[in-house]
Amino acid sequence: MGDGHGPGRSEQEDSLGAGWEEHRPAVSGVAYRLLGSVADAEDVTQDVWLRAAGADLQDIGVCGLGW
Repeated sequence: MGDGHGPGRSEQEDSLGAGWEEHRPAVSGVAYRLLGSVADAEDVTQDVWLRAAGADLQDIGVCGLGW
């Protein structure tokens, strides 16, 4: 709890957050190129984060990618 990340944060969530910060610009860039709007790209990027944060990474195999 006293690790500065808030209560209940798991190692999986910390790993996902670190990976997200690295890959967020790429996700945003792809979304922008597909949609042609910064606002829409930001919405999609946020949706991707919310889905990833709510997923069990063991089920989707992201942990094998270094996240």
